[in-house]
Amino acid sequence: MSEPAKNPGHTPESYSPKEMPEIVKLAGEQAQAPIEYHKYKSIRYHMGIAELPDGLKIACINQGLAFGVFHDEYKPKLLDRHVPYTEFAFASDYFGGMGYIIGCQVDSLDNLPEGLLAMDTGLRRFAVLTFRARCAKALVGGPKGPGKGMRDAGSFIKKRWMPEHGGEVIRMPKPGTYEVNHNGHAYRIGTMEMYNRDIGVDPEMSIYIPLKELPGRRA
Repeated sequence: MSEPAKNPGHTPESYSPKEMPEIVKLAGEQAQAPIEYHKYKSIRYHMGIAELPDGLKIACINQGLAFGVFHDEYKPKLLDRHVPYTEFAFASDYFGGMGYIIGCQVDSLDNLPEGLLAMDTGLRRFAVLTFRARCAKALVGGPKGPGKGMRDAGSFIKKRWMPEHGGEVIRMPKPGTYEVNHNGHAYRIGTMEMYNRDIGVDPEMSIYIPLKELPGRRA
């Protein structure tokens, strides 16, 4: 007997194979289509576009550089609420001075565990660099700084992607940072990193680069 779905209701994750609507089945098959990865220095990568009509919403721990606290106290409470669970880290001056903040992407800012900072960035359209390294340490590094994978990804964005697409990127109040409003205050955020999978199993991550809205769309 199969285990019940963790998120009951009419969502793609809750359908059984027999009751899955054709459009959901087709979308799943398309998502499983092989993606071509290219080589750049130590990484294999591909570029794509992500569009979030309702904007990027995040829930993060209300203190900087508290990765361990977030993983120990909050990740277990969020894993089953937001499917698929996607961790999110970004540099911000929210606490004064640019520092890293850790959290996850959420569908709603309501009913979150107490102690989390909930923020709607208002950002909806992104260029996405997804890249792989040979192992987790090579991807993200350690206490002494980013791994070669992250450094090479940054190099790719700066030297290969930006010269051609820089005009599409939101840049404010200065290059490399983007502004979000929270509780009436404007904050800067920088590099935005999505950990799409368990980094210990599959050393892959994505860097999200906010893009300007397309002409004719909501600003």
